[in-house]
Amino acid sequence: MARPVPKRRKFPFYASAFLIVGSLVVGIVSFQALVSQTSFRMRELSQHATELQQEHDRLELDVAKLSAPQRLQKAARALGMVAQKPGDVRAISVRPEAEKRQDDLSQEVRSFSIESLLAEPHR
Repeated sequence: MARPVPKRRKFPFYASAFLIVGSLVVGIVSFQALVSQTSFRMRELSQHATELQQEHDRLELDVAKLSAPQRLQKAARALGMVAQKPGDVRAISVRPEAEKRQDDLSQEVRSFSIESLLAEPHR
């Protein structure tokens, strides 16, 4: 003969099942909210990146316009600058050996000057 199940034992089962299902539902809803927030944040960042890229492109265009040779020449003329003739510009090249010899010579001159000053009797 089968014993009937008392009603008291069904309540803990239903209570624990309700808690488990309820916590799963809360977890899933929380996860979905987090995913939605992340999606919105990604959309905002993507729009911001697009805006920054457009500003960067605009600034590059400004740099290109401002550094155009014709514009620079016009600005220089407005400041009173004139272009030099090729014969007016002279370049001086310095060889490293000449620099070293010059440094050695100035060291000798300095030491000679100091030695000669020290060697002279005081008057």
